[in-house]
Amino acid sequence: MPSLSMEQRMLEINSIIENRAFDDDRLVYSFVLHLYSNQEIDECIGFVTAKLNAVKDEYRLYYHLWYVSLLYLRGFFDEAKTIFYSLPINDIPNNIKTFYMITLGFDALYRDFIVMETEHFVFHIHPNRYRNQNDIHHKITRRELGYEIVAKNFFGLSLERKIHYFLWDDESMKPYFSNSQTCSCYGVIQEGEYDRDWHESTHVYNYLYGIENPKSFILEGLAVLYDGKTSIVRLKYARAAYQSLRIAPHIKEWWLDPVAFRQTNSWIAYTTAGYFLFKLRSLYGKEKLLQLAKYQTFEDACRIYGDAEISKLISEVEEEISNLGTGNP
Repeated sequence: MPSLSMEQRMLEINSIIENRAFDDDRLVYSFVLHLYSNQEIDECIGFVTAKLNAVKDEYRLYYHLWYVSLLYLRGFFDEAKTIFYSLPINDIPNNIKTFYMITLGFDALYRDFIVMETEHFVFHIHPNRYRNQNDIHHKITRRELGYEIVAKNFFGLSLERKIHYFLWDDESMKPYFSNSQTCSCYGVIQEGEYDRDWHESTHVYNYLYGIENPKSFILEGLAVLYDGKTSIVRLKYARAAYQSLRIAPHIKEWWLDPVAFRQTNSWIAYTTAGYFLFKLRSLYGKEKLLQLAKYQTFEDACRIYGDAEISKLISEVEEEISNLGTGNP
């Protein structure tokens, strides 16, 4: 996917800075959106470096933060952290400061984490987790296997930068993250003890592959489909949730409305999305599913597969899942 020009990026981020849009994460995400290759990152670093001495004083702090983000993305973790702490920390809005310190790993709370680097990942491991060497070895081996199967064999990626993977024990994680969390554009994963296997890294691979108009139903469906578990076994796990909650599947509604999808019990919504994509892949193959991974709207799916085919499969899958809910074979 071609990146935005430096001038377009400049105008976009200037607009966010000048409008003081700091009540959400648009600023820190805008710093790195659509930067996929080291060459693109290096071009942006050169651009920001040249501008640092030319911008107004009131904006300079945010250009420094942009520079920190680019260094992080390029793999210069220690340099990015050093520059971040050289800035006037009290002048940085709290939500932005928290992003760099907690999500990206600059905070002193990480100083006791053990760092282990593999071919495609930098693992930051909480000391409590590190004590279980068998578990850590298993996690690292599985994540590298996931790269081969999902990133390389499905998405066709060859990563130029490593994914930062933070492994916590659940109790230590609770004050900072309610559950596993991924920041795909920065390539950062925060994960507790619950084994999500390849789920979170699939989100990163999907982002790096390129996404137009992301939809939660497809994003999570792909992450479930490629999370290292079998779809049939996962659907059996969902049976108890359907039987208990008596929720009917609403695939089109969940696809069109991300709020409705997120508000539905995750065992049901996520499993249904993953199973629906499993059926699409089984019937129509990998290449069309790759198109859907990039173009994720319902209208895109109808264009890729055909209106009648999508409507027919939705009905079939909803009927199959409804039978799970009633206990019918």
